[in-house]
Amino acid sequence: MPLPHTNFYPDSPASLIVGPAFYFIFRHPPDIVGLAPKLAPMTKNKNYQLGLLYMVHLLVGSDGEVSELEKRALDAIRKKDGIPDDIFEAFRAHIESKKEREIYQVGIDYLNQCNEQEKLEAFSHLYRLSEADGNVHVKEVRLLLYSIRMTGIEFNDVVDYAKRHKA
Repeated sequence: MPLPHTNFYPDSPASLIVGPAFYFIFRHPPDIVGLAPKLAPMTKNKNYQLGLLYMVHLLVGSDGEVSELEKRALDAIRKKDGIPDDIFEAFRAHIESKKEREIYQVGIDYLNQCNEQEKLEAFSHLYRLSEADGNVHVKEVRLLLYSIRMTGIEFNDVVDYAKRHKA
């Protein structure tokens, strides 16, 4: 029987020529053996971080009030995604003089510069955040659905991603 994902038969005459090291490598891939380099934790790109902040700001304020649970959820998102204080403060300063429509457009523009994985992650945060206060408001649903459509991803993909990657 060949090893999974190969045509290598360990008991064949060819295995005697190739040798036990070849067999060992296939039985124990390099990342298990420790030969693969250790990867540094992935840092989120600035477009993702800012797009997420703009959209979270809109979502949290869309029902007219910001609950304590929503504030804590925002802090958890900031910590999880490693959003630095300087980016957060620049974001806060920028939104003070902006109207809701401008904030929305800037957030969508940032998210449209992200790859699909980052978009799914951002919208899964927003999806879970909409449920944080225990009450999903109609404006939150509209914002989510319209924003998801504007970034070219599918709502069902967001829901599936959110279920698979619970915070």
